[in-house]
Amino acid sequence: MALIEYCELTIFNGHFEPLNTLSNLIFAIVAITLWSYYKKKKELSGSNKTLIILLFFISIGSSFWHYFKTTLTWYFDVIPIFLFFVTFIYFLLLKIKVSSSKSIIISLLYLIGTILASFLHLTNNILKGIEGYLFTLIFLILILIYIPFKKKELFQPILIIIIFFIIALLFRQLDLIWCKQIPFGTHFLWHITNSITAGFAIIILNKKDITQI
Repeated sequence: MALIEYCELTIFNGHFEPLNTLSNLIFAIVAITLWSYYKKKKELSGSNKTLIILLFFISIGSSFWHYFKTTLTWYFDVIPIFLFFVTFIYFLLLKIKVSSSKSIIISLLYLIGTILASFLHLTNNILKGIEGYLFTLIFLILILIYIPFKKKELFQPILIIIIFFIIALLFRQLDLIWCKQIPFGTHFLWHITNSITAGFAIIILNKKDITQI
């Protein structure tokens, strides 16, 4: 497995990424904040418990990966991320009134598609390394198109999630091509934007009246 390079590695001779490592704490902060909030309101449902725990593990896994890079820590990084995605998609499908059995099948198809997409190895500088994330983006857009037929009040919140996810992806990819212009990179902004997006996604799933957002 080829280990991804980040701009910060060029500053610290390939040994340390302080911004990329520490920015992962935002995931943990969002997770702990949401857990405390829903526990106080006595609204810790199965769905938000699962997603909040996965969000916390994203913080841990990604921190390990950016602190010292091995094949094992790479798996620590990516597995919680895609478990969060597939779990979010499953609960989102349930929220828009797709049956449980169909939601499971669609979520599994998403997971298989993401794994297969990860083997594409696109060569374009702005697209390489995010094949699985691009599949996720396409999948979310397809759900967005379907939403007006089932639960139209979810259209705007999911659109916001997609927009923030696109912005996050741009931060991730610019880090790989703008090292000369921004020596410390933009990957840490991918972490920050993603943590906000994930927190918003959890809030959306928990809202009984989506118009309150």
